[in-house]
Amino acid sequence: MRTASEDCHPMSPPSFLPKRQPSVRAAPPPRMLTVSHTAEHLQMSQKTVRRLIAAGELRSHRLGGCIRVAEDDLASFLSARRK
Repeated sequence: MRTASEDCHPMSPPSFLPKRQPSVRAAPPPRMLTVSHTAEHLQMSQKTVRRLIAAGELRSHRLGGCIRVAEDDLASFLSARRK
């Protein structure tokens, strides 16, 4: 048989209150590279990077009229072309 002290721990919240969910931190936003930095990283011209983006081979984001490539998308692009 349970005693009253086992049923009601002094530090536990009352049962009628909703349980708190553990806090989850949002992931930081991905680092975005310009076409110039992407071209420099890939050791190719900016025009070639723009062609890859236009062909849909390299994912990009248009932010305020500027084209940016997320580092994660660049990593995916490179890993898909690894021999």
